[in-house]
Amino acid sequence: MTEAEEAEEAEEEIVFHEIAQELISAISFNAGSISVAQEEKFEKIYELIKKAPIIITTGAGRSGFIAQFIVQRLFHALQIVGKAYYIDDTTRPRISKDCAVIMFTGSGETKGQLSIAKAAKEIGAKLIVVTTFPEESTIGKLADIVIEVPGRNTEEPENIMPLGTKFELTALVLFEVLNAYIIKKDKITPEKLREMHRNLE
Repeated sequence: MTEAEEAEEAEEEIVFHEIAQELISAISFNAGSISVAQEEKFEKIYELIKKAPIIITTGAGRSGFIAQFIVQRLFHALQIVGKAYYIDDTTRPRISKDCAVIMFTGSGETKGQLSIAKAAKEIGAKLIVVTTFPEESTIGKLADIVIEVPGRNTEEPENIMPLGTKFELTALVLFEVLNAYIIKKDKITPEKLREMHRNLE
């Protein structure tokens, strides 16, 4: 290998921990900035989901994975069996105008999610939307509460978190913070949380 080839290889060396630090820093910065700028909205979400008899979370693709994760967290934090469901849970009940739907959609235009959003609004349920495009997207305009999370802008240059990863991870962190907020505000002890864990597995 020539000196030039060795120099080129050294320049292209990829270090795992450096990538980890870059990703974590970006997500922490995003989540921190959003939590400050939109803190009042999260307080409204807290009040809304506390009052709602049923909460449905929904999303498509990887956003759907976030929605499934969040519904499990809400199950423990809210301390009520049968209150929070993922959209594809076949045991979920009917919803009413007092219920809440939490939707994760980076683009705000996903066809299946748009149908769900319209149906929720027709029923009169409160629609909470997490999206990159709160004002420009069709679903964003339907929301009662909309949380803006960057990361689905296709015009952004390729970075360490392409294809919506920044949106999904930031949304996950924000709602994990909401979960912690519920636990602290409602004084939920570790013992109470453990009581909500299943004991048949």
